[in-house]
Amino acid sequence: VCLCMKPGMDLEARQGDSELLGDAYFHVDFMEGGRKVKPDRWPDFPFYSEVTEISFFDQTTQRILALLDQSDRSDASTANEELLTAEYLFKGLMMDLLQTHRKLQTGGTPLHHERVISLALNALFADSRRFRSVAELAEYCGYSEGHFRSLCLKITGDPPSKLLIKARIEKAKKYLRYSDLSIGMIADALGYEHVYYFSRQFRASTGMTAVDYRKRCREIGETS
Repeated sequence: VCLCMKPGMDLEARQGDSELLGDAYFHVDFMEGGRKVKPDRWPDFPFYSEVTEISFFDQTTQRILALLDQSDRSDASTANEELLTAEYLFKGLMMDLLQTHRKLQTGGTPLHHERVISLALNALFADSRRFRSVAELAEYCGYSEGHFRSLCLKITGDPPSKLLIKARIEKAKKYLRYSDLSIGMIADALGYEHVYYFSRQFRASTGMTAVDYRKRCREIGETS
């Protein structure tokens, strides 16, 4: 898969013993008139896309990474050529990915709907307190609640209620990892009326209590 993430997004992935994860990542800036474009003005691009030609995608990303590495060790003129080649390869890879994404749309969902849902989910995961209900997410998209539920399930595979919980839990993980806020304070910051309800959702989503999650993160930090 290919994930196109904006600043502030925080995802976690798990791997099995027989299916190990590998990754290649690129940090990019969008430029306009010689200046960087702020993330909220970046062009729309599918957040999540499946890669069908895995060997092509893998070989191309490896070639791009090799060129970037070579440019760091080359003289100025050669480095510029290597960087330019890497840039064109990256653009071509993204164009191919976008075309593949459009061809593989399932259920006849128009690309417009995918963009709207993607923007809504970006906004949700950027600020989990912005939306308190599925109805508010639907209103943000300009859809009826029923239509939004149907589109969200078709496009993401999850009902919007599950995504609302996931966004809050992901934010909670950040608080637990990087702050000393109490569990009650975190629950309040995320908009939960009762800490018990937050604790129950956190355990159901992660398989452990918020206290155990914080303890594990700090143990890992101390030994890394």
